[in-house]
Amino acid sequence: MPYLNNYGISLTWNFGSGFPYTGFQGSRVTARNVYLINSETAPYTTTLNLSIYKGIQVVQGINLLVTLDVTNLLNRKNPIRSAIYNLTGDVYQYGDIDPNNPTQGVVLPWYKAEYSLLDPTNFEAPRQILLGVKLNWD
Repeated sequence: MPYLNNYGISLTWNFGSGFPYTGFQGSRVTARNVYLINSETAPYTTTLNLSIYKGIQVVQGINLLVTLDVTNLLNRKNPIRSAIYNLTGDVYQYGDIDPNNPTQGVVLPWYKAEYSLLDPTNFEAPRQILLGVKLNWD
């Protein structure tokens, strides 16, 4: 069975507990606020990666290796540390209280959320599919 040999598959899973961050403490610095630095935890992150390869002998001494690599297989949106909104503990989104006016309860306008705070760089890379071909000769 020549088609069932010279292949490989690997599945890797990465899990990270959330990074600590300082939650919203109000506009005043008090004795209580000093002890609340890094007292909150950001959401966890998880990534599943898949790698498959198959080797094919073209002629004597020449081998072809075809690879398929998929990173972030489940296409999960993992927030980066700097994108966490300290009032909600999640990434900024429309409807959150404006961080420039937190005590007044001003709702974050849609244009700020959409164009500056909901930047795609607030998240780790989405799913990526890489197909490769390698030619070996002896």
